[in-house]
Amino acid sequence: MKVSGTTLSAILRVLKIYEEPEGLELKKATGRPCKTTMRDDRAMKRYILKNPFGTAAGIFKKIKVNSGTEVSRFIVSRRLKEFGLKTCSSATKPTISKKNKLERLSLAEAYMKWKDENWSKVHFSDESKFNVICEVTVEAAECQKTIF
Repeated sequence: MKVSGTTLSAILRVLKIYEEPEGLELKKATGRPCKTTMRDDRAMKRYILKNPFGTAAGIFKKIKVNSGTEVSRFIVSRRLKEFGLKTCSSATKPTISKKNKLERLSLAEAYMKWKDENWSKVHFSDESKFNVICEVTVEAAECQKTIF
């Protein structure tokens, strides 16, 4: 006999329900019915999967235009959460000025003409901070570099 951690009265109550002629029936759900249809829900999901940077406000406007259903952005956010999609704001990036764009373009065009021997003299780094410590020994006057 397995111990399930359930009381005997709870088990007997479930058995009694199954023995009744009606059995377990799905009762009508309480609360307000959904404003959106299954079709609207699928359209929301399809739109956000195609356009990940779309907003809830943009989606509810599309639903209003396409199906005529009046929904709020909060309902859209709730439906997206039910689909398992997370709602978050995208990172805002500063816009590049026209002057900066032109300067970048002219710099790129100037270096397009470089040959391989010119590029071999350039040291590319990843802006990591490192310290170079020189130690001079008595035997050899050469520098030993230690990178942290």
